[in-house]
Amino acid sequence: MKKISVWMLVLAFIASSVLTVLAAPGDLWDCPECGRKGNARNYCGLCGQPAPWLWDCPVCGRKGNSENHCPDCGSKAPEKLNWDCPECGKKGITGNFCPNCGYQAKSSEGTSGAAGRSAAPDVSVGDYVTFGHYEQDNDKSNGQEQIEWLVLAKEGNKVLLISRYGLDAHYYHKNKPYPTWAKSDIRAWLNGTFLNAAFTAEEQAGIVTTTVSTPSYYGYSGGADTRDRVWLLSREEAEKYFSDDEARKTTPTAYAVAKGAYQYSGTNSYYNLNGTGCCGWWLRSPGSYGNGASGVINDGSLYDNIDVGGADGAVRPAFWLNLDSGIY
Repeated sequence: MKKISVWMLVLAFIASSVLTVLAAPGDLWDCPECGRKGNARNYCGLCGQPAPWLWDCPVCGRKGNSENHCPDCGSKAPEKLNWDCPECGKKGITGNFCPNCGYQAKSSEGTSGAAGRSAAPDVSVGDYVTFGHYEQDNDKSNGQEQIEWLVLAKEGNKVLLISRYGLDAHYYHKNKPYPTWAKSDIRAWLNGTFLNAAFTAEEQAGIVTTTVSTPSYYGYSGGADTRDRVWLLSREEAEKYFSDDEARKTTPTAYAVAKGAYQYSGTNSYYNLNGTGCCGWWLRSPGSYGNGASGVINDGSLYDNIDVGGADGAVRPAFWLNLDSGIY
């Protein structure tokens, strides 16, 4: 008779435990498509119908999500609002699936996602829109102010936005040399601290996660492509989306100045915008030497010798907003 090792017994116990978990009554569901009963996994074992708790992301299109937020873009799972099940007649359902029979709600039955909302607003390139909130007047006692954004481009149901003003001051990267956009401190700050300070979870669901490519410059690599919610424009984009130096000029908020953003204080019109002193702002592109990054200076022209450790550069975040998300 063969000996059975302790490890074999342990493995057998683990396998039986896993099977028990998969077969637990609370996890079983009946397929509303083909009628197969007692499914224990995310898809029906007979016809492949998704389990009632799975959902498709309305922002990036990722299918079969089971968590509360999409793992690709971070969008919150949509909720259907007060719909009646046409299959079994249950009324006042607030989830994506009927808890009585498992029927999946269709977009016409009401949703807090893209479907079921009013048509996307009529927004054009060159318009200013408000979205999100951020401290700007440097008076925290009255709360955050609405952020104004300039519409740089429009593609189908989404628009590219950049802040109208320099919203904050931040070094590109604390330690030299230029680390590439992908590894920079400012990228981490924009997609973490700034994103969460400026936008609610619902607003963040409308921000499109985008593949960002940074071209090389003067022989310095722009680094690997990234997937970002918020980013800085590149040199090429700053030239593409703005007609000239004058159009690239901006002024800093009082909060940005308090955080260290430099603001011109003289009377030369080249460095003023509507009588207010302008500020420089960061671009994500490398500069023309190892310790430098590119940026836009006070007169709106492009510059390529800004020390990455400098903390007086203003920040103008940019991102694509999905107008069909219904949160604008």
